[in-house]
Amino acid sequence: MEKYVAAVREQYERYPYPLREPEDERARLLTTWNDHLAQINHYCFAGKQGFRDGFKVLVAGGGTGDNVIFLAEQLRDTDARIVHLDLSAASLAVAQARCQHPRLNQYPVCTGFAC
Repeated sequence: MEKYVAAVREQYERYPYPLREPEDERARLLTTWNDHLAQINHYCFAGKQGFRDGFKVLVAGGGTGDNVIFLAEQLRDTDARIVHLDLSAASLAVAQARCQHPRLNQYPVCTGFAC
């Protein structure tokens, strides 16, 4: 099993996925179909979640950050916190750079990035 994990990690270190350039954040916001807060609220919380009062999100296997960026945009004016985990340090670096882009106002909800 460990040799497979090492091979997968090496692949994503070489080719962070999905391919994103942090500078592209100034021109667009990518939306992800399964990360709309209304949909999350409906299916996970029976419509009762306000996404405030210390709401926390863990994005495990978040790659270069599409989900984190879209969630952060939606949670911008809340006290929610997002933690992004990924096997690849290269993918994490891209996601973190995207969250720090000036157009995104350095999303305060993005609090952690870890392998």
